[in-house]
Amino acid sequence: MAERKRLDFSISFRRAYQQLPAEIQAKADKQLRLFKNNPGHPYFKIHPIRGTEELRKFGK
Repeated sequence: MAERKRLDFSISFRRAYQQLPAEIQAKADKQLRLFKNNPGHPYFKIHPIRGTEELRKFGK
């Protein structure tokens, strides 16, 4: 069985997400589904957070 990864979102992220228009929330949800299905996809540019072994971040 594949290892389940947990996504944690900061409180500020969750608050900001709730303020987004439904159309943008739907786009974000689509990207989260893509990430859950294929987290290693190059689109996400995922890399470790400096000084940690298990935490990762998106982007540059």
